[in-house]
Amino acid sequence: MGAYKLNAVAHGLAVAAFLWLLLWPSFYQGVSVSPVAVLEGAQPSPSNERHFAIPKKRFSASLIEENGLWVIPLLLAPVILTGLGLLMALYGYNNSRAAKWVLWVAAIVLLAFCLLAIFSIGLFFLPAAIAFIIAAAKTPGHKPQSRSTTVP
Repeated sequence: MGAYKLNAVAHGLAVAAFLWLLLWPSFYQGVSVSPVAVLEGAQPSPSNERHFAIPKKRFSASLIEENGLWVIPLLLAPVILTGLGLLMALYGYNNSRAAKWVLWVAAIVLLAFCLLAIFSIGLFFLPAAIAFIIAAAKTPGHKPQSRSTTVP
């Protein structure tokens, strides 16, 4: 698979992770328990056990509901990094040495992002980071131009 296709795969994986994290309604799940007042001296028995039941309420919240809108730019960072690589491959900038350095720096930044956030959102973007690193490795570097010497 060529560098362009790998950049496209990396960008597609990053967009898929972004949309999943943005729209998934159950990123946070839990149970809320409220205490119930008990009459003094009352003992639980099979006949009055329902009076001692602790009401439980299950809840779920999306990433944005729990943390606010500030997480959207954080979620967009991997999409922007992989989009940069895709644009460089799409417009043919992948044959320069500077473009290869930009791709490697972007891939390392994305991998660092994934490792720093591995216990929350980093794991979702890890496949995109791996594909992006492979794409950076397969991107051809600067090809020296052959000098033609004329022999008299």
